[in-house]
Formats: sequence, C-alpha cells, structure tokens
Amino acid sequence: MSLCEKSAWISFMIILVAFGAYFMSIGVDLTSSMTLTHHSSAFLGLVGAIVAVTTIEIATHIAVAIQSPAEAQSARDEREKVIALKATRPAFYVFMAGVWLALGVVVAGGGVWILVQATLFAIWIAELTRFGPTPPYTAKGTEEIRRWNEQYATPLKQFIRPPANDRNPDRRLRIGYVSSFFQRDNWM
Repeated sequence: MSLCEKSAWISFMIILVAFGAYFMSIGVDLTSSMTLTHHSSAFLGLVGAIVAVTTIEIATHIAVAIQSPAEAQSARDEREKVIALKATRPAFYVFMAGVWLALGVVVAGGGVWILVQATLFAIWIAELTRFGPTPPYTAKGTEEIRRWNEQYATPLKQFIRPPANDRNPDRRLRIGYVSSFFQRDNWM
C-alpha cells in the first residue's frame, strides 16, 4: 500500500471515529432538552475531538513516514494529484448540499446552535467523502500501471542496451544551453 493510500485510510478512520463520537453525543443532546451547560459541554467535546484528531493524525503520519522514509520524502506525482482532485470534487458537492440543508433547518425554526452543528456535520461528511474514495482510486491506478507495464514495457525489455557513452568520471563534460528567447533578446 502506498503512502498516499495509508494517509487517506488514517485520516478517514480517525475523522470517522473522533467526530462520529462527537456527533453521536450531539444527537443524544438533541433528543433531550438543551440547556446552556449542554452547549458548553458540546463545545468542549468539539475542541476535544479537534485536538484528538490533530494529535493522532500527526503521530500516525510520523510513524508511517518513519517506516518508509524514501516514499515520505518524494513529491506527489501527477497520478496522486489527479486522485486527490477526483476525491475532492464530490466532497465539495456534499459539503454544499449539507450547508444548504443546514440553512433549511434554520429557516424551519432551528437556532444558531443547530446551524453550527449542522454545518459542522456537513464538513464532517464532506471530509469522509474526500478521504473515502482515495484508496480505491489509488489501487485502481496502480493496477492500470501494472497492466500497462506488462502489456507494453515488459516485451521491450529485451531491446534495452546499456548506455554507449564514456562512464569515466574524469572525462570532459560538455554542456549545451538553448535559450527560450530565440525570437527576441537572445543574449547568450
């Protein structure tokens, strides 16, 4: 499993568990009578969930990066960027639908506290929507790369020859420069 997949699974599971517990407590509070102390305890629960998610995410990502330092140091490739975009697009739509539903709850008679909780719930669902499909997209991409390699690259391996240039480190180095400004102001 790649670092991108591991990172997505870590984030998905931590956010699911931490904020899932928070929203379960909010759901219990909504079914009972809400008082000012419930609002302050809900706020403390939110702060606790944020601190827990941040701390656990940092610790687990560091542990995963220590296990594979070369992969952790490498920049994201184009495939990983496309996967992130594919996962972010539906999350945006989920978030927007959640915000509109939260506003509808307020129009229907809910208060500001309900609006805040509904918006936070929309953010939570959007984040789960963003991290959830990342591992399957990554696995699908890895399978496509393997299949392409077997179909096209493997048959051509027999034609690969070692480089014909001089491998002596003391050889004379020739450096060429091509300017991108051939149409104007070529000063080289």
